[in-house]
Amino acid sequence: MRMFSALPNGRMKTLIYQHFTPDKRIKDKKKNIYFKCMSTVERYANNIGCDYIQNNRTFIKGYHPVWECFRILEDNMFLEYDKVLFIDADVFAPNTDDNRIFENYDGFVACKVMTNERTRTRPEYTKYGPDFFNSGVMLIDRESNLKLRELDPVSFREQYKNVVPGRDQLALNMMAKQAFGGYTQFDPDDACYFTEPNMSKAIFVHVAGRLRSEYTKDEQRWDKLFDVNT
Repeated sequence: MRMFSALPNGRMKTLIYQHFTPDKRIKDKKKNIYFKCMSTVERYANNIGCDYIQNNRTFIKGYHPVWECFRILEDNMFLEYDKVLFIDADVFAPNTDDNRIFENYDGFVACKVMTNERTRTRPEYTKYGPDFFNSGVMLIDRESNLKLRELDPVSFREQYKNVVPGRDQLALNMMAKQAFGGYTQFDPDDACYFTEPNMSKAIFVHVAGRLRSEYTKDEQRWDKLFDVNT
C-alpha cells in the first residue's frame, strides 16, 4: 500500500483513496493505463496538500475489487477525514493545484453515468433510468459517511454478491436513495468522462470501460494533454 500524508488542506482534513489489485487476468496494456492514471491522481493529491492512499490489498474478502469503494463505509480510518474522494484506477487528473473539488462540494457527490447501449442493459438503468451515478469519482463527507453506515453496507453487498458489472453501483445508488433521496452531481467542468466537451477543463477525467480503446488510439496525444510523465 502506498500512502503519504500532507498538512490538512485549510481547516479540512481530506483524503484521496484509490484501490487497484494487480491481477494476472488484466492485460499489460490495460495495467499501463491504470498506472498512468493513478500517477496523475497521486500528483494531484500532492499538489493540493491532500492525504493520499493507493491500496492493493483487498479489504473485503471474497468479493471482486469493484466492491472496495465500500471500504470507506466500513473502515473507521476514513472517519478521521472531513471529506474523502474515492477515485477509480482509470481516472486521469491533469496537472493542476485547483482544490475546488473539496472546497465546492459537500455531502455525497458523484458523476451521472454515461448513457449508451451498454449501460441501458445494466440493472442500475432499469431501476433508476438515466439519473443513476457512477462511483468512479465519488466524494463523501464525514456526515454522509456516518449516515450511510446506519444503512449497513454489508447487507447491501450481500444482496449483490454475484458480481457482474454494475452490481456495486446499484447497491450504492440504493443506499444514496435511501439515505439522502439521491446524490449531488459533479459539474462536468470538475469531473467528466473521456471525450466529453468539458474534458480540457476538468480536474478528473474518467476513461471508463470502452472509452479506454478511444484513449489508446492516440495515446501520446492524450498523455500530453493529461501531462503524464511517461
